[in-house]
Amino acid sequence: MATVRRMKFDIGIVEETNLNDKDKKILDILIRNSRVTTTDVAHELNISDVATRRRIKKLEDEKVIRMYTVLLDPRKMGLNLYIHLMVETRLDKYDEVLEELMKEKKIVNLMKSINEGVIFADAWVKDVDDAEKLLKRIGSIDGVRNVRAFIIRDLYKFNGVDLRKQDQ
Repeated sequence: MATVRRMKFDIGIVEETNLNDKDKKILDILIRNSRVTTTDVAHELNISDVATRRRIKKLEDEKVIRMYTVLLDPRKMGLNLYIHLMVETRLDKYDEVLEELMKEKKIVNLMKSINEGVIFADAWVKDVDDAEKLLKRIGSIDGVRNVRAFIIRDLYKFNGVDLRKQDQ
């Protein structure tokens, strides 16, 4: 009786999906390094380049893969504070506040909460003065009831990737 080799996934979120193991492994590889060649992916999966490209194209067409991007280190560019914001809004102004926050260039992530009227945002700023200016701008948006800011010291995990390993 032949033994079935179980694929190992480095990124836990991938393992929990409803995709087949080969597609999961493709995502696992691409999340860690989106610049990897299809030849390298094919080699790791033990399938042809053509089959690999076809699988990746299907994942892109189905919007499982929404984009390829890079993870910057803003501190190396003079942006020294990472702030996680909780913005509480009036319910009747939620959409307008969201649109105003979308325009804010310092905000890098914007998330809708299941808590009614709450928006979470992440921003990179130069320093405390820059953070205070950002908080005042957000607080002055019509419909904002309260803004809570949390200064984040370090980012250890992103998209399931252990960033401590990336820095070694």
